[in-house]
Formats: sequence, C-alpha cells, structure tokens
Amino acid sequence: MRRLFVVALLFVVPALSFAEALESRSPQHVTTIIEPVAGSNEYIVTVTHIATGRRLAQVGMALKNEAAEASLQDADLTLRIRLTKFGNGLAARLVVERGGVMVETVDSQWRSGPPNALRVGGDVKAPVVITRVNPLFPDEARQARIAGIVILEVLIDTTGIVKDATVLKGLPYGLSEAAMEAVRQWTFVPATKNGEPVEVLFNLTVNFRLDGKSREAH
Repeated sequence: MRRLFVVALLFVVPALSFAEALESRSPQHVTTIIEPVAGSNEYIVTVTHIATGRRLAQVGMALKNEAAEASLQDADLTLRIRLTKFGNGLAARLVVERGGVMVETVDSQWRSGPPNALRVGGDVKAPVVITRVNPLFPDEARQARIAGIVILEVLIDTTGIVKDATVLKGLPYGLSEAAMEAVRQWTFVPATKNGEPVEVLFNLTVNFRLDGKSREAH
C-alpha cells in the first residue's frame, strides 16, 4: 500500500514553474531539490541511487511553519525526508533505512551568500590557512565506527576570519557539528582580487578517519 502511495505522489505534484535546482551527493544517493518561484512554497524532492541510476522517490513538499516532512517506501527501503527553511537558506535531511536499520543519513544546507562575497577563480586568489584547529572526533561516532568527510562552505572576510559556515555534505553522530566548531576557529591570509583583500565563499573538506589520524582536516 505504501508503495502505491509513493507512485500516486509522483503524479499529483502540480505543474509549477520552478526557479532553481539544488543537489546534494553522498556515497550512495543524490538528493535533488527543485525550488519554487516566488509566491509558492512547493518543492520537488528526488532521491536517486548513484550506483544504479534508479530513482527511488520523488515527492512534492509544501513548507508549513518553515518545515516539511515525508516518509516514502521503495521496495525494502524507507526514505525519510525533512526540509527546513532558515533565514536565507534551506536545510535537508535524508535518512535511508532498510528493515528498520539506518543505511545512510545525509544532512545538507544551501544558503544565499552575502551580495559582496566572491568565489575563488580567475582574478580571485584563494585564502591561505594560518591557524588550523583540528576537530574533535565524537565518542558516539567513534563507537559506531562512522568516518568520512564533511564538506563546508565558509564565508571568510577581508581580515581572514571565518564569519559563517554551512554544511554542504554532512555526517551523523555529531561529526558535522565537530567540523563546524573547528573550522570557525581557523584564520586565513584573506583571499585577494587584483592584490586587494576580498570577502569570499570557500569550500573546505574535513576528513574524519578511524586509523589514528581522525583529526586531520584540510
């Protein structure tokens, strides 16, 4: 019955005009979120299995009180999706379960950067780390033997200070939070354009490992 419910959802999503597609990739799945145009709060969320290219779910989600949740079934998989609107951004959580056992949890955020913030490339030279604080590996994650990478988008101002950070690809058991806490303490030689310091949005990867080098970050 639940599988038939999912199929029905694929056809009742209204034909709206959408503005932008957001994408989040984990080792196993791609989550695509199509944002609505101004005046609508209907999002289209698609989850695709990377190895097979098979679409596992597609659902329309309308935000109520800045949040929406959906629980979908595909064969023996249960997919739980939550969207949350915050300030100038959107957060998504995908939980994939098989037989009640969690297969994967993916937390993602997208945020509209400040109007003056630039991206590295061309005349914009990348910031260089001066002070690096290694993230703590949460005991809960270590006991569960959860490792991998957390990808952050950070806003670095013209003095080389991290003013903000957003999780682009997260990990469960407090690893995303540990990465955020550490990176917020980093300092940089600021990015430059034509030799002048500029504010930039810059991606950083924090690598959590279980081989004794778990606190390395780059």
